[in-house]
Amino acid sequence: AVQTWFADIAVRAEKTDAAEAAMKKAIAINPEDPDAWTRLVTLYLQAKRPNDVERTLREAFLALDDEYLPLLTGKYYELQSRWQEAEDIYLSAYAGRDDDPNISRRLAEFYLQWIAANENNRGKAAVYLNKLLKASYEGKLKEGDPNGPWARRQAAKLLAATGDRS
Repeated sequence: AVQTWFADIAVRAEKTDAAEAAMKKAIAINPEDPDAWTRLVTLYLQAKRPNDVERTLREAFLALDDEYLPLLTGKYYELQSRWQEAEDIYLSAYAGRDDDPNISRRLAEFYLQWIAANENNRGKAAVYLNKLLKASYEGKLKEGDPNGPWARRQAAKLLAATGDRS
């Protein structure tokens, strides 16, 4: 938990090396944690390091239980810009669980990535950002939960890019 918290801070500070080191430490401590693997893959996707994404996905496939493999497959499809296939996997895997702040964040992150290829996904990202913002404003997020501040930053970026308040 400390490593993922540190990694979140490092990512926000744009310290990719520190975030990578923290996520690798988290994985070394608990290699069965799908969230740690997903965060590391996401970090590599954001840093545009496809070779590291591929290697990490292979390692994760060996380390994780079968139930988590669809999510990693979704990440792989993102890398390949096979957005529709990734969306289908994520929506199926997360069906009925999007009130969980971590799930809402993952879906928002996915749609934010997809916006670069298709501006129509701006509204889909906004849906999940708004869920996180609502949970934050209603006090449903634990103190120190990074999802609230992250959602505020992402929503501000969307608003600044379009001027739209949706």
